Amino acid sequence: MSVITVSRQTGSFGTLIGVGLARALGWRYVDREAIHRAASAAGVPDVALAELEYEGRRSFIERLLSALRYEPTVPPLPEMGESEGLTRPFSGILTPVLPPVAPTVQDYVNIVDELIRTIAIEGHVVIVGRAAQVLLADRRDVFHVQIIAPFELRVARLRARRGEPRTLVIERLHASDEARRDYLRRFYNADWRDPLLYDMVVNTAHLAIEPAIKLIALGWKEKTKRG
Repeated sequence: MSVITVSRQTGSFGTLIGVGLARALGWRYVDREAIHRAASAAGVPDVALAELEYEGRRSFIERLLSALRYEPTVPPLPEMGESEGLTRPFSGILTPVLPPVAPTVQDYVNIVDELIRTIAIEGHVVIVGRAAQVLLADRRDVFHVQIIAPFELRVARLRARRGEPRTLVIERLHASDEARRDYLRRFYNADWRDPLLYDMVVNTAHLAIEPAIKLIALGWKEKTKRG
């Protein structure tokens, strides 16, 4: 077993924990930003709609994988007030890289799905977001984690980092939470909050970042032993 998926609420420090976990295990780290950079390097702006048909999609996935291999194995640690997806789920992938003839959102979902599955087969990777807990749910060799924190604590963390008005931060957090729920509901008919999607749920109101990383690593090792 050499794959851990991390689902996280904005402001839960989930990104920090994901990066720290990858560092601790010596694994790769893949998230929305890494996929976006790989897509740009793979020439997504020049991809025509026809390339998203089956054969074109396979070659496109190969190009994405090739581009991902040039990504740093683990990115620098984000700051404590990490940005954990305050935008819509596809903003990082779709907005900057839409080809002249735009495929449907479902086409992009299908591409990212294939990419996540292929990355998981390669193993030794921490995958943050991208519905990986659903896509890889049938694989017993994957450890699924959700990182959460109380709403008011998340508000306080983001305000401390960004210095924005409370009302604006609350609005953004509500939008982020709803976007995550909508993404899984719309494309996978799954409830992002369903605890049965996860092997472990970590509340960072009660655990600091380093203890959380150690706890997740321990949980992963225990599941590995059970097989």
